[in-house]
Amino acid sequence: MSVQHNEVIENIAKIVAAVLRKNNVANAIANNTAISIVDALSTKFKGQVFYIPVDYAYSPSAVTHDASVSRAKNIEERRCELLRFLVSISIESLKKLGYNPLVSGEIASAISTEFCFHFSGQSLFYPKDKRFKSQQRNNQILKDFNGLNHAELAEQHDLSVRSVYRILNREKNKKEKPKDINYLTY
Repeated sequence: MSVQHNEVIENIAKIVAAVLRKNNVANAIANNTAISIVDALSTKFKGQVFYIPVDYAYSPSAVTHDASVSRAKNIEERRCELLRFLVSISIESLKKLGYNPLVSGEIASAISTEFCFHFSGQSLFYPKDKRFKSQQRNNQILKDFNGLNHAELAEQHDLSVRSVYRILNREKNKKEKPKDINYLTY
């Protein structure tokens, strides 16, 4: 199974915010912190693919730095780099909120564990910023659309009216298109 594009970003933000709320961080602060962590991950890992094996538990001590790594070891190192960065950016964000380093480390570890649990057995494609930002813009256009405000949305998002129509049609077709997956084809 593969999780792609904006699903990765949305799911990571939800995981981070949920773990922070479990640790008594206020809802608004948890959401803002989750967004800043996801932005940092997006900046560092845009366009990369990661595989999280089933029952994977991140262990920093398991990482080797051998120069002659095989493909499997390279994948493992990239995965550990992703998780290490997730932990470090989480700790950094929590310290900014006034948490002491020990508590920050425990919460960051919980975020990493929940991340591995949620995505175990999946390949993750972390989208490039451009694709993510355009999808965010498209979602905002769809959300703000009231049926009569094509020109207003075009001006607000610095697009042509024709582009707004195209975006609305494309997003409408995505939602209407049934995902017909036949697993029994021979």
